[in-house]
Amino acid sequence: MKRILLSASLMIVITLTFGCNNNNNNEINQLKTQITELENEKIQEEEEREAEEERLAQDEEERKAEEERLAQEEEDRKIQEEEERKAEEERLAQEEEDRKIQDEEERKAEEERLAHEEEERKAEEERLAQEEEDRKIQEEEEREAEEERLAQEEEDRKIQEEEEREAEEEEEGKQNKEDNIPKTLGPGISTGDPRKDEIDMFKRIVSENTGPACNIYGIAPCPEWPNFIKTKPSIDDIPIYKETKCEGEFNDKEYLLKAPKTDYIDCLINASKSDAEPYIIQGAQMDPKVKEAVIESQKYGAEIFGNWGPVLNVFVRYGEPDLEYIATQECLYREKYQDQEFDSCYEYQYWYYRTFDDCCGAMHGTPIALSPVRFQSMTYNGPDKQYESQEIRKSTLHEYVHVWQSAFKVHPHETRCSDEANKLCELGNGPLWLEEGSAEYFAVYFAEKKAWSNLRSVLTEKLTSAQNVYNKWGFTLKNSHQRDDKDKLDQHECNCGGAIMYDMGMWGVAWLVNESKSKDGFIKEFYPKVAYIGYEQAFLNAFGLTLDEFYEEFALWFDQTSKSEKLKIIDVISKY
Repeated sequence: MKRILLSASLMIVITLTFGCNNNNNNEINQLKTQITELENEKIQEEEEREAEEERLAQDEEERKAEEERLAQEEEDRKIQEEEERKAEEERLAQEEEDRKIQDEEERKAEEERLAHEEEERKAEEERLAQEEEDRKIQEEEEREAEEERLAQEEEDRKIQEEEEREAEEEEEGKQNKEDNIPKTLGPGISTGDPRKDEIDMFKRIVSENTGPACNIYGIAPCPEWPNFIKTKPSIDDIPIYKETKCEGEFNDKEYLLKAPKTDYIDCLINASKSDAEPYIIQGAQMDPKVKEAVIESQKYGAEIFGNWGPVLNVFVRYGEPDLEYIATQECLYREKYQDQEFDSCYEYQYWYYRTFDDCCGAMHGTPIALSPVRFQSMTYNGPDKQYESQEIRKSTLHEYVHVWQSAFKVHPHETRCSDEANKLCELGNGPLWLEEGSAEYFAVYFAEKKAWSNLRSVLTEKLTSAQNVYNKWGFTLKNSHQRDDKDKLDQHECNCGGAIMYDMGMWGVAWLVNESKSKDGFIKEFYPKVAYIGYEQAFLNAFGLTLDEFYEEFALWFDQTSKSEKLKIIDVISKY
């Protein structure tokens, strides 16, 4: 098409240029020829171009066909590879599934095997435990039988010895059946003053060598006096305490209150609170570790029961060479805070401390109700020996329980009162066994948490002692309700008042803790409330039974329960 248009265009140009005359025909023909040749060339070029285009188009088609072929091959290859990949994945997934199934089967088989082994192990443990339990029961029965046999032998021996002693004393005319006066020391001549009579007794104990009296005729060696430098007492060493004045006063029989009873009790209890450091009086030769142990234990007691006091601590060793200093310093303290006359205090304490044996003990002194400073005291006999035997911390904790108990005493005298003065006991803090039994129980209970004692060991030992007393005499806690009851047992019956008061008393407390499933009956209900409502009502509120009901139930339990069954409650009460 392009070629035709070009020829027509040339022809129009020639015609327009040369016109139609003959002169120009040759030129026109010549020109036509050239045009024809040009057209032919163009045609040829066009043909060649079209041929080339056809060739290129053919090449392009072939290329596209090749690309399509290759693309199809690639597609086929990818499809095949995908199919192969999926097949491989399926194969691997199947293998993994098969493996998991096998692993699960093996795991279950292993679990079943282990479960079977565990069952066999538990069965074996139960068998061995039962055998051990049977063995322990048998051993306990054999031990109890042996204890009973030995106790009976000991009882028979004591009876025989007592019969021989009584026969000997009867022959010698030394037995006094009317008033049961001790054989080692005569009564002396009464001055009419009980305190002077007691001092006279102390002097005779020393002079007649019926007590230790190291520096007289003692069995233990006395300290080397020449190498000892005596400590000088000083009133400046006595700490200064905050004083409290509560409105009220006492005569010998009753309260004369100047304020409502509850306000008065609140005042006295609050006056017993103190953050003061323990005050310790000791000889120069005392091991400082003893003081450290006592302070540690008292501070531990304060963490448990609260800060009460202040507390005066007096350390007296056997044959104490610094005795003059100790007695002087203590009486300066008592003169300041107890309004006690110095000279009489000194004479009493000096001679009293000279009667101390070589070991061991601790005594608690209650606060004076209306004293501006309601301090309490702890007097240690042989604290160095107690420290060596690792008993000092538990012993101190026992006395601190008394400090806590006595903080709630608002009467002028101790609960250790006579029948004539029971009115003064009305606001006391309960039976004698309860006071000492709870002090020992909580001292051992909390000491165990510091590895200072062992509750099971102590309770087991005390049960043996209490059980022997009960088996022999039939006495129970009711026989140690008041000091007079305990003294009667010691002087006229069995000399077993201490065993009932401390040993059976501790088990009475353990029984109450086990029955109430808590120690809070003592710590939160009984002692904090006793001054307000009296110990009988406080006991009922704390434990859900009266004292008489308790005496009956405890006596029945103690009588009818075997020793091994009694001991089982230790594991229970140790958790409370």
